[in-house]
Amino acid sequence: MLIMRNAHLLRSEVSKTIKSFSRNQSSNGLRDYRYFLPLQTRWSDNDQYGHVNNAVYYQYIDTVVNNYLIWFCGLVTNRDLSKEVGFMVETNCSYKTPVEYPDVLLGGLVVEKVGRSSVQYKVGIFKSRSHYFISNGTTTTQHEFDPFSECGLTMKGMQMTKESTVYQDLEKHFHREPVAIGKPVHVFVDNTNNRPITGMSDQLLNGLKIISNVLTSSSKL
Repeated sequence: MLIMRNAHLLRSEVSKTIKSFSRNQSSNGLRDYRYFLPLQTRWSDNDQYGHVNNAVYYQYIDTVVNNYLIWFCGLVTNRDLSKEVGFMVETNCSYKTPVEYPDVLLGGLVVEKVGRSSVQYKVGIFKSRSHYFISNGTTTTQHEFDPFSECGLTMKGMQMTKESTVYQDLEKHFHREPVAIGKPVHVFVDNTNNRPITGMSDQLLNGLKIISNVLTSSSKL
């Protein structure tokens, strides 16, 4: 019963938070994002129509968000050791252009709103400008450079400031507009009772602020 009551509390409060979040509109171009992570499509990502299935994009979104939280916000994924746990209470994805294996992708992340215990992210998935591995059955073309290494990106990803010159390198290899945009919302709860925390840890909050496009939040959650 405690879990059910807490779940109801999360749903009712986060609905108010999302309405507040929706007032914060921003562009979707590559330069709007403050963290980037390499993404490689997989053989199993394609569905019977020959493109990446819509459900797979949610895996990309989760990977980008959690990779950042682990590397830069001190997220502890072992619940036996963690004090604050992030519950994904809302998520959606808008699809713009189909992609397919073996397309090379770039995940972009920006924090749009930070509340007392909640965070709204925006995740953009960007497609490479070239097919880095193309086979027509008789010949195979392989570029001799890795688009990620050309931009200095590793599997840890890269934080960016608005003035970063790396954006120029990214735009050489990736389209400026995303193929898909996700808007997930986390509510961080106390690991002992699953209730929203009254305040985020300094490490988590500071990490989120670094890639935020807003300075303050009016959200009460």
